[in-house]
This record gives sequence, C-alpha cells and structure tokens, in this order.
Amino acid sequence: HRLKPFIKKSHVCEQIYFDINEWINSQDLILKKIKQKFDEKIIIRSSSLEEDSWQNSMAGSFLSVKDINTNDTRKIIDGVEEVIKSYTKKGSEENLFNQVLIQPYISNVSVSGVVFSKTLEDGTPYFCISYDNLSKATDRVTSGNSNQIKTYTIYRGCDRNKLNPLLQKIIISVDELESILEYSSLDIEFIIDE
Repeated sequence: HRLKPFIKKSHVCEQIYFDINEWINSQDLILKKIKQKFDEKIIIRSSSLEEDSWQNSMAGSFLSVKDINTNDTRKIIDGVEEVIKSYTKKGSEENLFNQVLIQPYISNVSVSGVVFSKTLEDGTPYFCISYDNLSKATDRVTSGNSNQIKTYTIYRGCDRNKLNPLLQKIIISVDELESILEYSSLDIEFIIDE
C-alpha cells in the first residue's frame, strides 16, 4: 500500500486492510468501506504478523477467500471470519493486530506466481520464479496444489536479453521494488492479467 505511489513497472491493487480488533469493534463501518470502495468481486486475504516478515515468508500458510460478491454482506462477514480463524488453526496465538486484506478479485488471470529475489536456502544471488500459466487460478503456486508449476532459477548477473519476455518483465518489476526499498531479499506474489 505504501509503495503504490512509487511503482511504475507493476501495479498494486486497491485495498482495504484492518486488524482483528478493528473488525470486532467497527464491523459495520468496515463493511460500508468495502462496499464503497469495491463494486466488483473481492478476495479476502490473510495479512498475519507472521507472514511476509523480514525473517520469513509463510506465503500460502493462511486462508484467502476469493470471488466474493460485494453485494452479499453475509458472505463478506463469513469470509473475514474464516480468514481470522485460519490464524489460530496454524498454531498461532490469537493476536488482535493480525490483519485482513480486501482486494479486487482478479478473474482474467494469465499468469500467477511467486518470485524470490534471492534463494531461500542460503540467500545466493538468484531470482527464483515459480508460476502457473495454465489454470487461470491465482493460488496454484502458494497453495502447492498443482504439478504444472513452472520454476526458474536465474542468476542475477545473466544476460537478461536471453530470457523469455515474461521472465524479463517479472525481473524488471523486482528490480524496481528492490531499488525503492533498498532491500534485495524480497518475496513477491504476482498476477499478470490477460
């Protein structure tokens, strides 16, 4: 959310986020914001304090509830509650500062995946890109529910002109994010639409 104004090579979707404490105390206000901001379908995503920290990723560890119509208040409430429950199901203590993230649901998916800007095992200088370009789903890589995932490990110092255009595009976006953040150990979930 904070990076959105600075990014030119990729796009961060509109979003609303709130912590569990806010949900408990201001549910009606949050529902109103969701309906005002989104007139299309949404995805309700986890944003646990244990996810995407500087120490670990935990990508795909918690629940996301997708393809929710913003006119269906009951489904929004149920979806938020399911995401919140997924935090404690993974053995975490309940933390009222864990957040829930609401974004538009992207249905015209061409490619979805994850890119690490260094290897997970030892932090060596390779881009590790895993993606699904067959199913049109947004969660095949993070869920581990597919054997049709393509994975590339690409040395940072390689001749990028020899890479296929898709990989070039992903790496250009990662380069920009690293430059803005001044940090080179990133874990990025991405979608490329049609």
